[in-house]
Amino acid sequence: MQIYFIHYGNSWTQQAKLIASDGAGDDRFGSSVSISGDYAMIGAYFDDVGDNSNQGSAYIFYRKGTTWSLQTTLVSENGDANDNFGSSVSIYGEFAQKRTQFSSCKAFYRNNMEWIQKAILQPNPIQQFCEFGESVCIRNRIVAYCFMILARLY
Repeated sequence: MQIYFIHYGNSWTQQAKLIASDGAGDDRFGSSVSISGDYAMIGAYFDDVGDNSNQGSAYIFYRKGTTWSLQTTLVSENGDANDNFGSSVSIYGEFAQKRTQFSSCKAFYRNNMEWIQKAILQPNPIQQFCEFGESVCIRNRIVAYCFMILARLY
């Protein structure tokens, strides 16, 4: 569950409690959050999708006035178990992106009320032990990624 506050004058007021209506306790709903205008994107990277344990998903909520409602749930078109899709999310205007566990990020585009997966973004070249997209950000059609190279110490 995510709780949203809105700033009025000199105070903050709770506006909504957003929940995943299909969520389970171990989905990690709310582990990543991004807000743009009247849209909120909330990651649930341990969400089970079909038979894929921990494939992950992200929920897009839309606000009209003071009411928030679920617009859609994004999942990877070619997701696998343990992808952890949604461990890092970012939304700006009609664009959204989410990180998967294995060195890629998925970019989505909103056409009216429908969100469409448009691209799979990966570093070139892909490096072993690379945590590409550990942190993601999108703004004005520019995408920024942070990634770590994990070293093994023996």
